[in-house]
Amino acid sequence: MGVNESEDFTKEKLVNRINQLMAKRAKFYEQADIIIDTDDSSVGRTVDKIIKLLKEADINNEL
Repeated sequence: MGVNESEDFTKEKLVNRINQLMAKRAKFYEQADIIIDTDDSSVGRTVDKIIKLLKEADINNEL
């Protein structure tokens, strides 16, 4: 589904599309070595979490 300005994107269609993409990607997300909860986090705080986890992984030779 490409973005086309002439298409009628209703809220329902957008929610359905997001759900389709999440279902399609779920198997890949489940394989992640690191999972970061980004709900209620700013971009800066999320970046800090990523850097911290990457440093910890590197210290433990996990990268």
